[in-house]
Amino acid sequence: MLSYRNIVIGVDQIATWDGKVPLRLKVSDATASGASYPADTRHAILAQQVGRKGVASGAILAAVKLD
Repeated sequence: MLSYRNIVIGVDQIATWDGKVPLRLKVSDATASGASYPADTRHAILAQQVGRKGVASGAILAAVKLD
């Protein structure tokens, strides 16, 4: 038996940042689809390096929990 925690069930790109100047974002849940996610869903924002072919698959540079 395996127990999983913190499984990613959705990903949205909310900004692109070159790291040269500070970045400030304002995020709200106004566009959340709610019904498509379990009631106990939690949210986080990750700043992640772009890897091969422009996919965010590199190192996570920063993270913040929203809930």
